[in-house]
Amino acid sequence: MKQIEAFADPETGLIRGVSEEHGRGVALRLEWAELVEEETIEHPAWVDAVAAIGDEGVCPKYRGLLIKPQLGLVPIGRDPDSGLYEFAHPEPGAVPERDPDGKLGLPEETGPGFVLIPGGRFTMGAQSESEEAPNYDPEAKKDESPVHEVSLSPFFLAKYEMTQAQWERFTGRRPSSWRPDSYKGVTMFHPVETVSWDRCTEVLRRMGLTLPSEAQWEYAARAGTTTPWSTGDDRMSLLGHANLSDTTAKAGGATWTTDLPEEFVDGHVVHAPVDDYQPNVLGLYNMHGNSDEWDADTQDDGFYAPGPRKDPRCETPSIHRIMRGAGFQGPASNARSAARRWAEHTFIVHYLGLRPARELVR
Repeated sequence: MKQIEAFADPETGLIRGVSEEHGRGVALRLEWAELVEEETIEHPAWVDAVAAIGDEGVCPKYRGLLIKPQLGLVPIGRDPDSGLYEFAHPEPGAVPERDPDGKLGLPEETGPGFVLIPGGRFTMGAQSESEEAPNYDPEAKKDESPVHEVSLSPFFLAKYEMTQAQWERFTGRRPSSWRPDSYKGVTMFHPVETVSWDRCTEVLRRMGLTLPSEAQWEYAARAGTTTPWSTGDDRMSLLGHANLSDTTAKAGGATWTTDLPEEFVDGHVVHAPVDDYQPNVLGLYNMHGNSDEWDADTQDDGFYAPGPRKDPRCETPSIHRIMRGAGFQGPASNARSAARRWAEHTFIVHYLGLRPARELVR
């Protein structure tokens, strides 16, 4: 009897509820399945989006990229600063709107927003041997070498880290250690954390999404740069762009290790709202700091160097998964574009979250 009651529960049951175990209930999934084509690929905004992306005079960064409407996504126009096209993923949530200045709003009920990242070549990794060689970084670690060229196809990457509101709306749960009901100043616009790689991939799969590959993540974090951080080669260049272990954290009683000068004040002890700092030139927020982010790849030292140079993604059997970006408790050295760390796929911690990605269907 209890199992039947749990199955029919209107809030968490498998019929119309939302649960951590099953996500959105069968009825909710069916409703979306019946609407998804009309609400996404048949949306009138696709006509202008396809034309603009394919026109080098309008969107030169895409170099004449020809695309078709993508099931599950709705175009929401170009970012006025990056010039790149952005898209909404309306399940679960509403489609965000732009203000008169072209800035994208982020109300609590919106689903993830994505930037269509142009494909291209970039130099991946870092080295500390020669200032004349590519991607020189005096703090480069052995596992960030050898520096090598990678070619990537266009892909979608979330403009922001996944928020606590988005995670709860799809799973019915609040797994984060730092939540509005547990820590003053935290809101549902803060990133979700304390989620394992296994849980992230399961939830994203149900949403038709994935985690970015390690190469995709670094390509987006570098945003065309070869310096240790996309902001430059000096730690102070991160001010206004990153939330890391700093003077604010120390003043708040935190004892996390820091390598930032005292004048670096980011204004947050723990993580910040996902849109609280300046984005990089691709319009992506918090590629350095705020929360660590799981990547899709497994860890294999033998893959990083000789692996494929076209759209590499390491799937070597391993219990370890890559994480990138550094969290609010981390030093700036962990937030370098090439910095790589890994943990077991079941690992959870209060500074580790995710940034969804999605492949472009051609």
